[in-house]
Amino acid sequence: MKKQSQTWSFDLIVAVILFVVVIGIFYGFVMKDDEDLDSLQKATTKITYKLDCKFEENDECIVRDGAIDEEGLKFLFTEQNYELLKDQWNLDSDFCIYLRDASGNVIPFEGKTSFGSSDLVLTQSGKTCGSEVTP
Repeated sequence: MKKQSQTWSFDLIVAVILFVVVIGIFYGFVMKDDEDLDSLQKATTKITYKLDCKFEENDECIVRDGAIDEEGLKFLFTEQNYELLKDQWNLDSDFCIYLRDASGNVIPFEGKTSFGSSDLVLTQSGKTCGSEVTP
């Protein structure tokens, strides 16, 4: 009788250990996704503040009093260097800035679809970020 109870308790211990390991692995994957999402949300917030003249008056701000500032947008699209701006803003993530109309169509500006990393693709048009507009 003693051997059966020892076997049962050994099986229980192994099952508990396996359960804890599986939960630990699952928790690790879930937390990593949350950290990635949190990082993206922080980067998005930082870019939003940099582009809104209400929060930060600089050459890169393009939203003034709720409207697009064409001078700032022109400076961003034509004179700004993506890599330098990414370093200035202290961002780790790549980004792409583009304009859309009420229907969701990309509005080109100064002959470009957008401003940002050429590693990113605008899903609606299939064009890379910062690509030239073709007729």
